Amino acid sequence: MIKDIQLVWDFDDTIVKTNVEFDKTNQRVAEIVAADVFGDLKQMEVIKAYQRKLDLEMIAEIGFLPNRYLLTWDKTYEYFMNHAGKRSDKEVKAKIKETVMDVYERKYDNIPDSIPVLKELKNQGYPMIILTAGVENIQRRKIEQSGAIDYVEDVYVFTQKTPETFKRVMERYNFQDYVMIGNSLKSDIYPALENDAWGFHYEQTTWEADHYNINKNHEKYVHLSTLKEVPIQLDRILTKKSLAI
Repeated sequence: MIKDIQLVWDFDDTIVKTNVEFDKTNQRVAEIVAADVFGDLKQMEVIKAYQRKLDLEMIAEIGFLPNRYLLTWDKTYEYFMNHAGKRSDKEVKAKIKETVMDVYERKYDNIPDSIPVLKELKNQGYPMIILTAGVENIQRRKIEQSGAIDYVEDVYVFTQKTPETFKRVMERYNFQDYVMIGNSLKSDIYPALENDAWGFHYEQTTWEADHYNINKNHEKYVHLSTLKEVPIQLDRILTKKSLAI
């Protein structure tokens, strides 16, 4: 029996481990930049901090697009080369591009509980979709690689996830309740709560782009330590609904 609750899953760092892959890439690119600019790796953290600042600024402007990420590293390389009184090297720039773009090509590891929980919820009759940020073809390929595509009815990809994009997705359906499951306070939980949906916050170590000051005492905010808690919390919602009838 189909449940009258639409589950909306985030993908990156909720179903697959994404942040760790970008950390690896940032480390590799910073090594390339540091070696060419300084001849050693002593300024790695300074380089990464400068790129992070640019990245956050550009995400606010154009969202989670690959060209934004590459551009911030290109600008970082040029900045440090100029300050060192050097001219940029075409071969180094090509190596930076190759290293940066590889993060969009390689397969990510699944978060251990994600697929088993998706399977369990599908078997229990919960309709599910994925709402993610990025580029359509890249996100869909990653979702297929993860195996999550087998358990959801549809996938929605936006350059950024906001209350407005969440509302646009909700308006395609006609359920009594909606539950957003994700790790980002800014991109997942805030948009859900603004639309009177449940926000299941799968809290993890994340970066500044995911931070947001929300009311964690909101009646529809739910903290998750593990994805295994999702079916339990959904049962509580259904129990409350049945008691209210």
